[in-house]
Amino acid sequence: LSEGTANAASVNISRILSEAFKCGGTGVLLAHNHPRGVALPSNQDILMTQEVQKALHMVQIELIDHLIFTEDDYYSFNASGILTIDYHC
Repeated sequence: LSEGTANAASVNISRILSEAFKCGGTGVLLAHNHPRGVALPSNQDILMTQEVQKALHMVQIELIDHLIFTEDDYYSFNASGILTIDYHC
């Protein structure tokens, strides 16, 4: 849904929601790569993931996971517990 540079990519939450609706999706899996780096998420990766998850939650769509890939490694937000958000705050 998005292309970026070696250091950044834009994320359009409206487009993510639109594509999920168009497909009749009940869950979304996000993925991106860190072509020159470590698979660990940046602060911006974490904030963006939380914003996407909140938006999806509002329309009853689950964010299944957000994966970050490098040439020989990957990181799972779900496995790392980052996808646990308290929506009552």
